[in-house]
Amino acid sequence: MKTKSFALFSALILCLCGMVGTIRAQAPLEKAVPITKEEAMKKYPPPRGGYPVADKPTIDEMRATGGIFKSPYPPYTRYDCREIKKNELVLDTRVKKVFALP
Repeated sequence: MKTKSFALFSALILCLCGMVGTIRAQAPLEKAVPITKEEAMKKYPPPRGGYPVADKPTIDEMRATGGIFKSPYPPYTRYDCREIKKNELVLDTRVKKVFALP
């Protein structure tokens, strides 16, 4: 009896974990808000070492999502940066911090 209950409970947990991953992967994208260097320096001064760079997507992700980057700040929001040029600054609207595109 204990073995069957454990197996059923384990299967349920695995199923729920798979659903959470699917839901997280389908989270809506935020529209990237570009910000000039001058404006960023006034409102959001850079930390030591400068503004962090967005997480670069893997090659497979880039093929599937071209121009989608993940913020380096928790909760690691994904932004649609297709209209923003390389090396420009983007405002993470959730945490009010600035990051650079790779």
